[in-house]
Amino acid sequence: MYDQIFIIAATIFSFCCALSKQRKTVLMMAAGAGTMFLLYWLTKGEMTAVYMGVAALFGTALQYTTPEKHLAKTLYWRIALCFIIATIGFKISYVGIADLLPLAAFSMGRLSETFSKSINIQIGFIASGSLWTIFAITIGDSAAIISNSLLLVVQILCISHKLGLLNFGRFFSLQNVAHQRL
Repeated sequence: MYDQIFIIAATIFSFCCALSKQRKTVLMMAAGAGTMFLLYWLTKGEMTAVYMGVAALFGTALQYTTPEKHLAKTLYWRIALCFIIATIGFKISYVGIADLLPLAAFSMGRLSETFSKSINIQIGFIASGSLWTIFAITIGDSAAIISNSLLLVVQILCISHKLGLLNFGRFFSLQNVAHQRL
């Protein structure tokens, strides 16, 4: 029962992350989603995913608390510290080849958080989310497959809209409907 609550909460936080425009808000929502996914994987006994979740939360907290003016100056030590934590967790929990996917997803997510623009962070989250989806498929976790697949669709649509590739306002406008009737 708790696992279902955690996956639903993680999905909601992730939707909020995809819809956010500011860097700090994206990171805050990512921390909420990461916490819920971490708890979800803990209920499932996927310890590599749990350790990567802990390292990711630590990395997100570092990114969130680092002032914008210090992002460039502290980039290398923040990344190094997160990868040290991830490596220790991976070494402790590695069971099989599928456990490489959470490590790769963690790496993509942490590297994307080093950007100062929120859209670049969100693009990195698509790459990371794709790897988490593959991990869920590999271990046969249907709830995580559905959640991650929905998130990928939402993230791609949101980024497409932010880049001007999709214009939802124009698509649903009354003017557009009126022109189609003529």
